[in-house]
Amino acid sequence: MVSTDVIEHLPEGDRVPALVEMFRAAGQLIVVGFPYGSRTSLFDKAALAEERKRGSPPDWREEHVSRGIPSETIHQRIIELVDRCKAAEVYWFPHEGVHGLSLRWKLQFLVPRSLRSYGLFNYSLFRILGRGRPRFAWRRVYVIRFGDS
Repeated sequence: MVSTDVIEHLPEGDRVPALVEMFRAAGQLIVVGFPYGSRTSLFDKAALAEERKRGSPPDWREEHVSRGIPSETIHQRIIELVDRCKAAEVYWFPHEGVHGLSLRWKLQFLVPRSLRSYGLFNYSLFRILGRGRPRFAWRRVYVIRFGDS
């Protein structure tokens, strides 16, 4: 089962039940990723304020800010769910650093998306800034394995 960039769009009270359902319905593997932590929350709030000034706030960012970015509480609940499943193991890793994302986000205001070079430049920047493990990640990805897989 794979869930990417969904948890943060659920109302806070529905997040843990959604994770519980993933654990119930999953076969041998769950991969769940979502924006995570206080630095991500600060970035999204600042980005939303700028996007509102420019008249182009995306609906998904509005939800990130209004519903809140998952943090340590969700992390702990995932660990608790894994602990309840005696044959489960979990590891998590950061994905896309906040600083690199911020730089790529600013790019959209400097280079129009309509230019052919925008995608090439944006992708190249993503690849360069995405090397290694970011110290402060915008997103966290969890991989949960069940059984002997």
